[in-house]
Amino acid sequence: MWDSKYTNYDVASSPVKTDVVAEVSKACKKYGLQFGVYYSLWDRNQPSYKVADKSKYVDYMVNQLTELLTNYGSVCELWFDGGWDRKVADWDLDRLYKHVKKLQPYCAVGVNHTIAIEPGSRKFALPDSMVVDNKYTFHYFPGDFRLWDPKIAHKADKKQYLHNGESYYMPFEHTICLSNRWNWFQKSKIDWII
Repeated sequence: MWDSKYTNYDVASSPVKTDVVAEVSKACKKYGLQFGVYYSLWDRNQPSYKVADKSKYVDYMVNQLTELLTNYGSVCELWFDGGWDRKVADWDLDRLYKHVKKLQPYCAVGVNHTIAIEPGSRKFALPDSMVVDNKYTFHYFPGDFRLWDPKIAHKADKKQYLHNGESYYMPFEHTICLSNRWNWFQKSKIDWII
């Protein structure tokens, strides 16, 4: 969505050269809105994604995040998504989080599917079941908020979660979708009527 010098899988290599990130940033400024960025952890086009040394891909992400967080003004939120097919440790989220905070100290960082039923498991806790303090653990940590696209937290959510035996307050960011699925093109005819 921007002209990245770290990949040719970007708008600069497409027929339409518009830097979409720049245009959205400009529109946010024009209308007095804060600017947030979605960044997919899972870039299967990047060759370093497939190498055994997982830090090579984290280096790539750090370089791209530097572009996003230094070329477009103030960023209020960074929404990570797509860490499905790797171990949690492979993402080196601590390094990414520290890098983001160094470049944009007030940027809130969240990772989709943040809360696990038990430490180290790939079994996620659904937001509408999180009603007991310190029962669930962070799957991805550190972070400033938790999310689960497109789920909504329970009204009795206590917001206290565990990481390495310590309790942390973690608010939930709700994502509201256009249908009961996560995107517009999965809508059925009935969804359009409702």
